[in-house]
Amino acid sequence: MAAKKKTTAERKVDSAISKYTKTVDKYRDKCDKARSKVSFYQDWYDREKNPLIQKQIISRRDAWKKVQNSAKNAYSRNNTKLKTYKNKKLKFDKERAKNNLSKITSKIGEHSKKVDAGENEGKPAIYRSDGSNTDVVFIATTGGESDDTTTDVTSWPRDTGSPAHNYARTSGKTITASGIITGDTDHESREKFNKLLQWNSRHYELTYKGKVYYKHLLLTDVNRTYDDYATNIKVSLTFTFSYAAKVTTSTGTKKTNKNAKSTVTLLGNRNKTYKAITYKNSMGVTQISKIYGKSAAWLKLINKNKMVQGLKIRVR
Repeated sequence: MAAKKKTTAERKVDSAISKYTKTVDKYRDKCDKARSKVSFYQDWYDREKNPLIQKQIISRRDAWKKVQNSAKNAYSRNNTKLKTYKNKKLKFDKERAKNNLSKITSKIGEHSKKVDAGENEGKPAIYRSDGSNTDVVFIATTGGESDDTTTDVTSWPRDTGSPAHNYARTSGKTITASGIITGDTDHESREKFNKLLQWNSRHYELTYKGKVYYKHLLLTDVNRTYDDYATNIKVSLTFTFSYAAKVTTSTGTKKTNKNAKSTVTLLGNRNKTYKAITYKNSMGVTQISKIYGKSAAWLKLINKNKMVQGLKIRVR
């Protein structure tokens, strides 16, 4: 199904985001360059003993300070506009997702009536949870549906009186469905199956709505079998529930470290120590990028563009 065309207002917002993103990057780089020059002339001034040369150095330093302040102000103005347009885009995306999910609900309802009237396509529906489009794949579950939840519990004795839930972790939830994807033609059924393959390869978050109903699934296994069907495809699907975990950042015990960890108790939590350094004006994003092997874009993104003299920035 072809994606619905964006409205004129949405296209204008996208164009503005592209424009201001480039402008913000331009002034950020200009500010970084000027800051480096100011630091260079200041260091030179501190080392220089000749008053006449010092006067020339101060003149150049102040000229670059003006460039720095001008670029900083321009960056701030354009970044504010960029945030405004990004918020507008977010509202458009949320509204489109809401409308698409409403259309999917209507589509499933209409489809159920047809199945009750004798069609053999099956009621269970699979679609994207984020509402990015209105595509739905229906499956006739001749092989049934099932869900399996597993929990890991430590085999070590726990302290008397200690809550049992402190020693258990939900390790997984698996949903399986097997049956038939139908089509009036071989091409029609193949298109539906290819949609499942696309969702699987791109790791989209899916909703499975049948007797088993989950919203946050990843399609982890897709099996196809050709039997004696003329136009239908026999399939076996496996989904894994994707647990969402909020990641927070806090300062570690060492001045050079930042820790980030998941806030929920699930198997496979991330608990990683990150490298941080104190930013100095003499540093440049390009220089830091070469030292720590991270791109300039990554450094700017992970530090939210807050790379200021004396503040700690994450570099790895």
